[in-house]
Amino acid sequence: MTETNARAETAPERSVGLIRLGTGLLQGLCLYGLIQASEGKTWPFTDQPLFAALFLVVLFAPAPILASIGRMRLPSLLGWTAIAALLLAAFGFYDAWRQPTMPEPGKDWEPERAVFAAVGLFVAHVLIAAADADRRRIGRYETIFALATKFAVQLGLSFAFVGVLWILLFVGASLFEVIGLKGFKETIGEAWFAAPVSAVTFAAAVHLTDVRSGLIRAIRTLGLTLLSWLTPIMTAIAAAFLVALPFTGLEPLWNTGSATAMLLVAAAALAVLVNAVYQDGEGDEARPAVLRWSARAAAVLLVPIVGLAIYGLMLRIGQHGLSPDRIVAGAIAAVAAVLAAGYAFAAVRPGEWMKPVGLTNVAAACVGLVLLASLFSPIADPARLSVNSQMARLERGEITPDEFDYAFLRFDGGRWGAAALQRLKASNNAAIAEHATSALKAEYRRPSHRAPDMVRADPARFKIAPAGRALPREFIALDVPVGSTVANCAELVGCTAIIADLNQDGSEEVIVSQGSRGEIYGKASTGSWSRLGALEAACEGSSADILPKAVALSPPAFPDVQIGEHRFRVVPDRSYCLATPPAPTP
Repeated sequence: MTETNARAETAPERSVGLIRLGTGLLQGLCLYGLIQASEGKTWPFTDQPLFAALFLVVLFAPAPILASIGRMRLPSLLGWTAIAALLLAAFGFYDAWRQPTMPEPGKDWEPERAVFAAVGLFVAHVLIAAADADRRRIGRYETIFALATKFAVQLGLSFAFVGVLWILLFVGASLFEVIGLKGFKETIGEAWFAAPVSAVTFAAAVHLTDVRSGLIRAIRTLGLTLLSWLTPIMTAIAAAFLVALPFTGLEPLWNTGSATAMLLVAAAALAVLVNAVYQDGEGDEARPAVLRWSARAAAVLLVPIVGLAIYGLMLRIGQHGLSPDRIVAGAIAAVAAVLAAGYAFAAVRPGEWMKPVGLTNVAAACVGLVLLASLFSPIADPARLSVNSQMARLERGEITPDEFDYAFLRFDGGRWGAAALQRLKASNNAAIAEHATSALKAEYRRPSHRAPDMVRADPARFKIAPAGRALPREFIALDVPVGSTVANCAELVGCTAIIADLNQDGSEEVIVSQGSRGEIYGKASTGSWSRLGALEAACEGSSADILPKAVALSPPAFPDVQIGEHRFRVVPDRSYCLATPPAPTP
């Protein structure tokens, strides 16, 4: 494998090290200034968009200099760093601007999507650094692969180095505290110490790993070798899963409520393993035959797995419309589709082994960058698209006013959701206007922040059985406490609600199931709806197996135990469940 470092123009090692340390120190001081502004609620923290822009610039803009000083031509490096800083500033500014106006501007701003900025910056820097090294618009794939793996190893080692430093600092602080000296512990906890020290330590780690290229190559080779030998295992698992689907059907997969996410994770694992085997494409004959054929099979299996993920996502969108999560999942699925198509073509193409993999990776990286820029800009903002989709469903009557998710508009719809709620507030439909008014007054979405600590069921979060039934209006209007299964379902996807007459009194109850636990709601003796009891798996796995399919009444393994005035329910132990066959269902 040809190393980019041998071809790139290098600067004296000491000068490069000093530049890196100086960059880290400047970054640390700027982070300290932002932390001080945040804690003191002073400018620029009071200007939310500006603070978000500065935060992302300070956090990520030094990365190109730390990674490539002395390895890229200086004009190219400085020009790219300036462009990256401008893009990061625009990204942060827009991310804050798109939020609805809050009572206290700038309060508790969190860069929720900073991870996307980091990923985008990493991919873009690899492509630009490779192009600069090869003096081409698009660098050779061998160079791209070498730089991507080198930077990934450097990042991992540098973060580990900073983590070890802080472990040692806390150990030292504990030693001083034992003898009554607490000043050291207080000092390392101060922002003026923590921010610059962490940034300088990270910069030093990057420099040490950069000048020890042999270490990087050794770790990279070892990691890729270990990963490559996992390819036959993951390929066999994926093949077995696809073979089993015709016998099980797709219903169990869709019942999970997270099928698309699981399938995309599986696709990502296969793609990583294919690349671990392929690497930069050189020396393919030196690879064992089992790895080459496993990589071919994995590349082909990507097509049905990604296809199922896209199909499941389209079903979900058809049922519930667009949401920010579904739009982001759609973008990820689009990149996965590019990889699947390219890898499958590489697997069946005659000639040099899997040669199109490199071109496919570059194409997928470019597609990903374009989608990232579109999604996190006014072009295709997920919140705006989702609000338009959900409002259209309400206007077409696809969802009733009581089932509509007004909280989504308030807390996840950004400024477009807030504007939509204002329109709904003026609606001639009294129910819509009432719900919109309540949503606009709400201060928190998460149940743990509500006052009082109560929440209502969100029908969109449940898979209802029997099919075609709707949740009773009494259940939807019921206030339940935070911590209940219904409250958890308000934050999660994939809960099950089963309508059945459990006590055979002629009135149906609702079983809310989340894994092996659940709750029962129905009409109490007072005539009003309330929580009637809890549902736990009598033997491990029984509730999870029965609830999504059917409801049947079975006698308990042990009767209730009465001790004085107290009545106890017996939950069988695992050993009892394993040793005793299940009771016959009447």
